[in-house]
Amino acid sequence: DLSGLSNALLTYWKWYSNNLGASPGSDYWHVEVSSDGGNTWSTLEYTTMSTSDWTRMRFLLSDYIELSSQVQFKFKAEDAGEGSLVEAALDDFLIEAVQDGTNYELGDVNLDGVFNVLDIVFIVNIILDEYNPSAIEEYVADLNGDNAINIQDVILLINIVLDN
Repeated sequence: DLSGLSNALLTYWKWYSNNLGASPGSDYWHVEVSSDGGNTWSTLEYTTMSTSDWTRMRFLLSDYIELSSQVQFKFKAEDAGEGSLVEAALDDFLIEAVQDGTNYELGDVNLDGVFNVLDIVFIVNIILDEYNPSAIEEYVADLNGDNAINIQDVILLINIVLDN
C-alpha cells in the first residue's frame, strides 16, 4: 500500500544470464509495475543483456505510476529462444518511502534544490567511500542511470553546474 505517498524508491539486486545455449541473447528480463491491481502494467526494465553478476537497480516509482494501495510487481526471465539458457535471481527487494514535499532532481545530491559544487563534492565523497549516502542520495547521484556512481556522473554534474 503506497497510497498517501508522493514518492517511493524501489531497489533490488538482480543476477541475470542470457549468454549461454544454442541462441544466446534471445531471452529477456522484464520488470513491470502496476498501480491498479494488475489491470495495466508499466515497464521498469526490459533487457536481453546479461549481467552475470549481482547488479543493483533503482527506480523512483512516481516516475512510472501513480502510487496507490494496489501496487504490484512482475519479474520475468523468459526463455524466448529454442535451445537457449536463461537464469535469473532477485534479492533484497525494498521499497522506501521518500520524504513528501521534496522535489528530487538528478544531480541535486544534497537535496537543497540547487545544482552547485557541493553536489559535486558529495558525489566525489561517495566515490571515495568517505560518505555513506541514503537511497535517495544514491538515486540522484547516478546521473547517467547506469546503477553505479562514478566519474561519469561527476562529469555530467559539472556540465549541469556550469550551465546554471
